[in-house]
Amino acid sequence: MTLFCIRCLAFGISMLVSVYACDALFLYKSKARMTSLPGFEIYVSILKSKKKTTKKKLIIGDSTANQFFNNRKDDDDEYYSLTSNQAISMCGQYLLLNNFLKAGNRPEEVYVVYCPLAFNNNLDQIFTYHYFLKPFYRNEYKSLMTENVMRQIKQIPYYQFSQFPLLISSAWAPDYSPEINPDTFLSPISIDYLEKMDTLQTEYGFKLYLVSSLVSACWEEKASNYDLDGVTNSRTKKALELYLHNMHFLPDSLFSDRVHLLHPLEYKDVILNNMKELKEITDRQS
Repeated sequence: MTLFCIRCLAFGISMLVSVYACDALFLYKSKARMTSLPGFEIYVSILKSKKKTTKKKLIIGDSTANQFFNNRKDDDDEYYSLTSNQAISMCGQYLLLNNFLKAGNRPEEVYVVYCPLAFNNNLDQIFTYHYFLKPFYRNEYKSLMTENVMRQIKQIPYYQFSQFPLLISSAWAPDYSPEINPDTFLSPISIDYLEKMDTLQTEYGFKLYLVSSLVSACWEEKASNYDLDGVTNSRTKKALELYLHNMHFLPDSLFSDRVHLLHPLEYKDVILNNMKELKEITDRQS
């Protein structure tokens, strides 16, 4: 009787694990099911990044960019959106862009629309496990990860198990909240992957533009002290200088959390005009 109970228990556990494993794998195939994952908008952009499109203008960026260019909607005739979240870091943004190019797409213009506060992400956030490790710490991407990225990953508890099906389909993440310097503008990872984007720009012949999202006036003094220490690529440095020079500040009362606009679509014409002006300035100086 005891042996029978043990066998039944083992069978039950194996079935439960199998169900969760199949469920986790299905999440990668079904856009509808992915909405149950933390950071589901990232998985949406990963799927979209591997598809062909005839659109010649690509948008990548953080959640402030996603407010204007929703990656779950394809109603924009001009721009193809792979926007997601700052928590994927500039490494994740690069991986999406690389996917898009490897899928055979040939954009003429690539816009990185980013909140200035997001450039300090060095994969050292509480969100990193859900938003970067789970979607990107996979064999197809590991060869594109720098020493800086791997060093940061290995500091995260249980990073080795991030692809385990039970974890992928769960809301669990380890307790990881390292101290960061909030005054830093550019993290080492941001510098590395902005320069890698510039290499792709040369290889594939598109124009790369760094565009500031609309920023709360509460950050204006902080932004005035940003520097470009560590940037060695001259074209990347010029793009960042233009980014900083063309930041557009709005009253803090228009923001829900000092980062995201309360009514972003009311200001979409503003961000589009900023993109147009920055493109004209960049092209004149090229």
